Amino acid sequence: MTAEWDRSKILGAAAALERALDAFGDTGALEGLQARGKVTAQQVGNWDAGQALAQTVGLSHQHISSVSVELLSGYRAVIEALRRSASNYGVAEDDTQRKVGRVREQLHDPQKSDAPFGN
Repeated sequence: MTAEWDRSKILGAAAALERALDAFGDTGALEGLQARGKVTAQQVGNWDAGQALAQTVGLSHQHISSVSVELLSGYRAVIEALRRSASNYGVAEDDTQRKVGRVREQLHDPQKSDAPFGN
């Protein structure tokens, strides 16, 4: 089984993911979660159960906020990895084309070649 990779499709996938990430950022959802997701004991009642609930919600809020930031960071890392991959394919393709060109030159005029198999 062989796989063929198209740089433009890889870059297109990275661009689509980035547009989605930008659109999510434009919603303000993460900022809203971080700013408005907390519940204080005063909001639910400053009694034992209210304080315990506020503490549990506070810890959950911290965790959800942290995981959300990590998710978005990982999402951004995938975009950058796709771009690096496309770049690597480009470098490899360019290098292969250059080498194929040299082989063609050697086949047409072996005297011009400085390669050991060209003379």
